[in-house]
Amino acid sequence: MTVCDFANEVCPVFPSTAKKLHHNFPDPAKALGSEEAIVFRFRNVLDHVKPMPTASGTRSFKSPNATKQPLRG
Repeated sequence: MTVCDFANEVCPVFPSTAKKLHHNFPDPAKALGSEEAIVFRFRNVLDHVKPMPTASGTRSFKSPNATKQPLRG
């Protein structure tokens, strides 16, 4: 799964029968501001990725931040 356009464009592709999923999220690594604001951005993206389907149909991780906020670039 890729979650930003940069990864979708430059990450290597390995031959396989696996389904490739792509969804563009604002890159939290580019977040500016206080440490709290940056952590919030990472958790916000995680909260949007969590409900996405997985190959097994289950989720294997949980975020300590249950508040899902709208994504902003």
